[in-house]
Amino acid sequence: MAFFCKVLPTSVLAKGLLKAAVSPFSRTLQAWVHDFYTNGLTDLIELDRHVFGAPLRRDLLHRVVVWQRDLMRQGTHSTKNRSEVSGTSRKVFPQKGRGKARMRSRRAPQWRGGGRAFGPHPRSHRTDLQRKVREFGLRSAISSKYMQDQLVIVNDLILNSHKTKYFIDVLHQHSWDKLVDERKSGHSILFITTARTRNFELACRNIKTVDYFTVQEILEASDVYNILRHEAMVIDRAAVTEFELLLKPDESPFIVKHINEFNSTPSGILYPQSDILINPGNFLK
Repeated sequence: MAFFCKVLPTSVLAKGLLKAAVSPFSRTLQAWVHDFYTNGLTDLIELDRHVFGAPLRRDLLHRVVVWQRDLMRQGTHSTKNRSEVSGTSRKVFPQKGRGKARMRSRRAPQWRGGGRAFGPHPRSHRTDLQRKVREFGLRSAISSKYMQDQLVIVNDLILNSHKTKYFIDVLHQHSWDKLVDERKSGHSILFITTARTRNFELACRNIKTVDYFTVQEILEASDVYNILRHEAMVIDRAAVTEFELLLKPDESPFIVKHINEFNSTPSGILYPQSDILINPGNFLK
């Protein structure tokens, strides 16, 4: 069943009164920039709300994590059916005369040493997920770190030594991972930068609960899983800029499209509600 709504008069549209609804929230957020070695505050920067203040969609986070975990599965599980196990094919008992059920092969699934009925075989567990869902999941995961005060922004991620002991000493000086004393495995921190450095990579690769990725690696893999499973996420200023550039959602052409339709349409024409999803009165300021 079609529902209709009447378009505003052309005189109102000509005056330019039809405008997109303005969000009451600021387009930017604020965050402190820390020094990597001293953890002191060096600057206050603005973050894009679309990337670091996106809505927390638990359903999309779950979908992306399940999609990632499916890709991680090797799929090498295998069992043998009754035609693949070794054993005789001779009929076990005579067909008649025993007063029991008829039996044929020792390789049947009900026998010990027989084949497996409907067992797993090597296959791919890969599933498909829409690109926009993965991007929204990334924005939601990053925003969750910001809202829980688990996002740390530093000037740069550069180490003067490749020794793991030196790197752990630097981590112990800071309180980025607030649960490190309750965790036997040590610090749980995800470091993200724009380009890998050899000293940093060598220093942290021996720590199981510390990961080191670039922004491109996070985006290409839609790595929501690693963002959520670490207690803290430390990124440098260059990574913030790259996240905002690559993860910012496109300007929705929906409002612009229908505003143009309203401006080019004479008054009195009826449009189906299925075509115009936003009430024209909502555009009036």
